[in-house]
This record gives sequence, C-alpha cells and structure tokens, in this order.
Amino acid sequence: MEAVAERRRRALPNGPIPGEFHYEGHRQSQLWLEVARRHAPPGLDTFYRQAFTMVPTGTFSHLISLGAGGARKEGWLQQRITANRFTPVDVSDSLALLSAQHLRTLVEKPPRPIVADLTQFPGLPDWLSTFDEEEPRLYTAFGLTPNLNPEELDPILRGFLRPEDRLLVSANLMPGGRIDSVLPQYDNPETQRWLNELLIQWGIAPHLANLSIQGDENGDGTARIVASTSWLHNWLLDWEGTTLHVSRDQPLQVFASLRYTPGGFLRRLSSAGFDVTDEAISVCGQEGLWLVKSPS
Repeated sequence: MEAVAERRRRALPNGPIPGEFHYEGHRQSQLWLEVARRHAPPGLDTFYRQAFTMVPTGTFSHLISLGAGGARKEGWLQQRITANRFTPVDVSDSLALLSAQHLRTLVEKPPRPIVADLTQFPGLPDWLSTFDEEEPRLYTAFGLTPNLNPEELDPILRGFLRPEDRLLVSANLMPGGRIDSVLPQYDNPETQRWLNELLIQWGIAPHLANLSIQGDENGDGTARIVASTSWLHNWLLDWEGTTLHVSRDQPLQVFASLRYTPGGFLRRLSSAGFDVTDEAISVCGQEGLWLVKSPS
C-alpha cells in the first residue's frame, strides 16, 4: 500500500498521473469500456480474429493476459489455441474478475485472476511457475504499450519470456504518420468523462480547468497524445499524508498515450531485445499486432 501511496504523491501537483489509476474502480472500468465501445477503430474485431491465425495451435498450455481489460480478444484467441489455463492480470479488480468470468467455460482449469500493477510486481513470472509446471505460455499485452513508457514496460515484458514462450503485443498506430488522424478517438465526451472520473474521485476536480487533449509528433515514427489541465488557484492540498502547494495555472498531466508508425514500433521492439516472428496491420492502419519471442 505504501508504494501505491507514494505513486499517488508523485502524481501531484504536476503529474504525470500514472495510467494505472484510470482503471482502478468499477465506475472507471465501465467508463473505459464505453470509450472502447464507441471509439475503437472500425473493423478491429475482424482484424484480431484474422491476425490470431499467426499463433500456432496446440503449442501453448497457459494463456496469460497482461492488462486483461475484459478479455474479449483473449476469448477469440483461446478458441484457436485451446490452452488449459488462463490467467488474467489487471490493475482493476473488476476487469480482472470480468476477464476470468469471460473465459472460465473455455479453459479446462478455473482461471486465476490477479489484481496487480505490472510495474510493482517483479516476482510475477516466478510466482506463475509455482502452479503451471513450466508449461509453455502465450502472453498477451493488448493496450499496454500506449500508456506505459517503453523504458518501464519493455524490460518487464522481456522478463516474462522463457525460450518456449511467446508474446502477442499490440500497438496503436497513426495512419500516414499523422497524429491528427486519430485525435477524435481521444478528444470526445466519453474520454473526457473517463479521465475526469479520477479527478472527481481524488476530490480535485473543482480546482482544475477543463481537460485539453493535444497530439505531438516526434518525427521518428512516434507521437504522444496528452490530456492535461491546470490548477485554477493557489491552494494548499492535503494529499497522502503530506501538504502540497499548487499554484494557479500550474499544469497537470492527467493522461498520455503513445502512437507509432509500424516502423517506429518495430524499432521499439528491436531496441527492447525482442525477436519478431510475425506481424499484422489492420486495414484501417490504426492497430498493429506482433508475435515476439526472446532472442535465441
């Protein structure tokens, strides 16, 4: 609990607010699912079902979803690979439980949902080995790469993979390398409600200006979409056992999402030390999926 409190302390007064906090409670989870339902690019269901044919059947006994988020995609994937076990991992207890429920009739052994922040659970790979008898694992990381910095996330993902394991990792893309082509997926009432919910729960919403959502291209095949606000007045804030001073017009970064060109994401995977065995890009050009392994 102290680690969580410390991360909350660091999140204010300037941010960035870690992405994990936007998925914690039941209401936040439901608002996020509504964002995904209304603003996911068209045709992604078909894209994922077809892309999953890159995964060999009869190979993996344990399907592990890192950032399960409801596990719709994992349900389709399980129908292909027929793993014996399913383990959903999510920072949201409601999403972890929802994911386990979604796949419980599709796996032989009862799913074991894990509520955890991947960045705060370095022992998870070893813990998994205590009950799956070193069975070959297929990991999924759908929706993680946009919200966690590569320097933080990629070593964690690498740490899970043994020689016999594989990882399916997705990335949000920007068609033509232009971030403005995807901004409407973020700058909309549903996303505003989802992001503002955390500020309401933390009791700071009345002291903040309206959210502003903007995109910034880096020129190397990567871009960031940032949701930010600013404090409306000078204020002494009692926060997680300490007193914080905020100043009027002081900025607060509430959320950030990374976007890539396909080449930009391949460079990320390479620099992180993954070997890419297959890839698929959606027809709309806004989603990519890669099957990777540890270097030989």
